[in-house]
This record gives sequence, structure tokens and C-alpha cells, in this order.
Amino acid sequence: MDRCGARASEVCGLHVEDLGLRLDDEHVRIHGKGGSVRTVLLDDRGYVALLKL
Repeated sequence: MDRCGARASEVCGLHVEDLGLRLDDEHVRIHGKGGSVRTVLLDDRGYVALLKL
């Protein structure tokens, strides 16, 4: 997830529930340091297709 600036620890901490893969609303919620949560839109169709598999 280098495109969104996520830390390796944040990516390793992702859960399926953090993914939103509805058509035209593909996003991931990233839980960061200090309990912060940010939403990152996924706009790469190839990447989204891999996540849906």
C-alpha cells in the first residue's frame, strides 16, 4: 500500500472488515498510531480486482 503512505505495521493490521469493495465505493480503513483511523480510496481497478478474489 505504498501509494497511500501506509506503514507496514498498518497494512499488517488490516482486517477484512476494513475493506469496502462496493462498486464505485472501494476503500480501506487504516488504523494508525494513536488510535487514528483514515479512509483511503482505492482507485486502481487491477488492485481492487485482486482484493475481491
